[in-house]
Amino acid sequence: SRANQAFGSHDFQSASSFARLSLGILPSEVNAGAVLAESEFALAHFGEAAHAFRYLLTPSLSDVKVLRAYADSLASVNPSSAAREFESSTSQVRLPSIPEANVKVEVAGLRLLAGDESGAQQLLGQAEQGGIAPEFLARLGWWYLRAQKTEAGRAVLQKALGFRPGDGTIRNNLGWAELELGHWEK
Repeated sequence: SRANQAFGSHDFQSASSFARLSLGILPSEVNAGAVLAESEFALAHFGEAAHAFRYLLTPSLSDVKVLRAYADSLASVNPSSAAREFESSTSQVRLPSIPEANVKVEVAGLRLLAGDESGAQQLLGQAEQGGIAPEFLARLGWWYLRAQKTEAGRAVLQKALGFRPGDGTIRNNLGWAELELGHWEK
């Protein structure tokens, strides 16, 4: 509870310390693992965050938020090897509550950061045929932005927005792309 209180007060260093202490006493304490992961990410200790999020990748605990946070953490540590590590970790555990498309989008995004656009192009081809949901396109567009492929990211996000015109997250990400491209007057 002290870790949760510190996290709620944005005292991420204390939250991390309390969570580590709790996990030292009771290693299976899921809430402490989640607080540790989120605190380390907030502190920009991405290696530690990735390790903690990896701990949360279990058949019973995993959700899309954890999967994405794990990918984001790995991407921040070492973009060139993040895809390999992510694929290795996700292949070692069955994640029944996470659609396979979520994993594919994260892998494609991590590969984009390493300069490999093939997975992203494959997903875009599936999207043209209605094979993936617009929400996945939105996440893929965000990965394009992170890979500094702003024009491509903008195009993917516009496609996603065409399917989900009221989606605030897509609009927000598209706004970042427009800003990056110098289109701030729109």
